[in-house]
Amino acid sequence: MNGLGNATPTNESIPWVNSPRDVPSTQSVSNPEASLPHCAAPVWAEGVLGLLERHTIDCAVVVLYHADSKDAEPAITVLRESSSFETTGRHFRQLCTTCKQVAEDQQPRHRKELSRDCDFYAIPVQPDSADCPVLGFLCVGDRDAENTLLKGMAIASQFGQRRLQQTLLHTQQVAEAAAAINEIAVSALKASSIEDAAQVIASDLERHCDFKRVIIGRKRKPTAQCEILAASDVANIEIGGAQYTAIQKAFDEALLLNRPLVISPDHNGNQETQQRVSQLLGDTCVITPFADESGSAVDAGASAVILGTVKPNADCKSPQHFLSASAPAFSAVFRAIEQRPRRTILRRTIRSLTTRRGLCTAIAVLTLAASMFLPYTHRETCPAVVEPVVRRFVATPFDATLLRCEVQPGDHVRQGQVLAVLEDRQLHWQLESLRAEYQKAQKTKDAAQAVRDFAKQRIAELDMQKAMVEIRLLEDRLDELQVCSPIDGIVVAGDHQRSQGVPLQTGDTLFEIAPLENMMLEFSIAEHQVMHVDLGAVTQIRLDAISEEGWESQVQTISPQSEIRNSENVFIGECPIPQSHVELRPGMTGTVSVDCGRRAMGWILFHRPYEVLTRWVW
Repeated sequence: MNGLGNATPTNESIPWVNSPRDVPSTQSVSNPEASLPHCAAPVWAEGVLGLLERHTIDCAVVVLYHADSKDAEPAITVLRESSSFETTGRHFRQLCTTCKQVAEDQQPRHRKELSRDCDFYAIPVQPDSADCPVLGFLCVGDRDAENTLLKGMAIASQFGQRRLQQTLLHTQQVAEAAAAINEIAVSALKASSIEDAAQVIASDLERHCDFKRVIIGRKRKPTAQCEILAASDVANIEIGGAQYTAIQKAFDEALLLNRPLVISPDHNGNQETQQRVSQLLGDTCVITPFADESGSAVDAGASAVILGTVKPNADCKSPQHFLSASAPAFSAVFRAIEQRPRRTILRRTIRSLTTRRGLCTAIAVLTLAASMFLPYTHRETCPAVVEPVVRRFVATPFDATLLRCEVQPGDHVRQGQVLAVLEDRQLHWQLESLRAEYQKAQKTKDAAQAVRDFAKQRIAELDMQKAMVEIRLLEDRLDELQVCSPIDGIVVAGDHQRSQGVPLQTGDTLFEIAPLENMMLEFSIAEHQVMHVDLGAVTQIRLDAISEEGWESQVQTISPQSEIRNSENVFIGECPIPQSHVELRPGMTGTVSVDCGRRAMGWILFHRPYEVLTRWVW
């Protein structure tokens, strides 16, 4: 561009760094000592040299001086450095010093160096602005300095207007971008989950930035692999495949580097992942990780990333800057959705009540809740075992040896039936010995009586009496060698089939016999149940061996002290079993259901978990 005219700003008018189109920025000077910090000329400064030539201003050096702040190092753009004039570092420093003074007081200045007939001009491009740039130029042999200064001020004024236009356009574009980001963020915040929000963001970004495709990924854990949440061109993302895997790896790489990546189809970099993505997608890709406003990774931002594929022959710079600017907002959206689980559940519940299915579910839940307060019979179930009311124990009548056993546990016996037989051989030996002693004492008595020895006769009579008593005792024991049952019943204990020949002592229990007429039930009451079971409570009895028949009874006794049964501390309760045609046997197991009164259904269902939880907490 050779003049200002009615210049129409383009999409490149946002002042990222650009080089002038007519003259490239100069990075070196003829004198090495004259080197100063340089940068490329902004777009609004294009055509400066053309206007200077049009106004017949012959400049040896033309620079743009721009200081962003008082503390920052000034940026200097060298637009021209004539080879016909030997420029020294001193000339550059004098020109920069003049520009610096103008930048501070924003008044045009002209300085003259008489030694080489040089004139230094410094003119503010846009006075009264916070970051006013300065147009500086050096003329040699200028005879009309005042006219040159006026021409320079006119040129600077024109470029100031153009810079203002560029600034306004840039502000407008930033405002439009901010409005678009805000609109997308508001739409995403209406989603009920992060997956739905990602789908909204992907679709809106594709439409706003004119992307060919937008994909959003996220890491749920720092050590996990990035997974794809949403894509703008497909409703459901197919997991697996070469393309899916390559995109995952590219997302992980962008998150690891924490900076945007641009991958083009002709990408020849060293990163195998980027080459793979470029080959599979076939388009230029812009990958941007989520970050906060300062650019650093955040909780949700560090775990999310956006990939946009640019359409062929389209510029990727503007979409890249838009994604970088929108990443903090989208990161905030993800964090806001993660921090509102209760609100989301409440919204879903309210929304579900508007449907027929949700209304039926709500009615069912309310009905169930109301039933928790209705009174029902509370029953406690306890394990039980059948025991006889009376037990008879058969013991050894005297010291003897077991000859044989006639019965075993479980056999039915009658009163007087032989249960076991004791060995009589030793008793016979003792009986014969006592009879011999008796006869000896009788002969001694007769001899003493013949000689009238009355003392010896009396002693012999006493020996005879003693022998007779012992003989009668042994004869009685011989009659008791057969151990008989004292009652009709069943043998509960006493298995001596393999104990023949075992010596027995007086009082040793041989058998336990229980009558079958009357039976009772012993049931174990756990510690958490004993407070609910009362004497006289109605019980329902069910035996495992006779599951088709049950009995109703009452709690007769409850032991005042607990005991250990099956490694548990329990209280023993008893209840009689009514007469039945069914033959009951001791040891049968079953259950007893004790009626403990009426309670609310909620209390019946949850009082036990509540007690366990209370004990665990305390």
